[in-house]
Amino acid sequence: MKVKKYYHDKKSLWICLEKEIDVKNLKVGTRFKMIITSKIESPTDISLLQILPSGWEFDNTQDNIGSQFPDDSPEVNREEYGGDVHTVTYTDIRDDRVAYFFSSYSENSEEIITINLIAVTPGTYRLPGTKSGRNVQ
Repeated sequence: MKVKKYYHDKKSLWICLEKEIDVKNLKVGTRFKMIITSKIESPTDISLLQILPSGWEFDNTQDNIGSQFPDDSPEVNREEYGGDVHTVTYTDIRDDRVAYFFSSYSENSEEIITINLIAVTPGTYRLPGTKSGRNVQ
């Protein structure tokens, strides 16, 4: 499995349209997006966990990090909630982390997850990597 992270200001709409921002020099109040792409070669049930640095928070205006609606709900556009209806089956959001659970991948599929964030505290912080693992059956 290959996982990559990109950071863009909130104005950019897609990874390829804007330059990445430098998260080492964010000012307090900066709203930005963390874009996580994952690619897996063989189908399996997996999860992705992203822990935030202590100076960042989920943007309170965020509407695309997780869904309380079932996958078959017709009024839900899952692209707004971090994934396609066929891949992201559950999202667990905590104060400092978010976990995405994928029911299955098709062979050589790629998932793109966008998380809206805001820099809230000045300072120097460590950015944890994205963890992936197999779902327990």
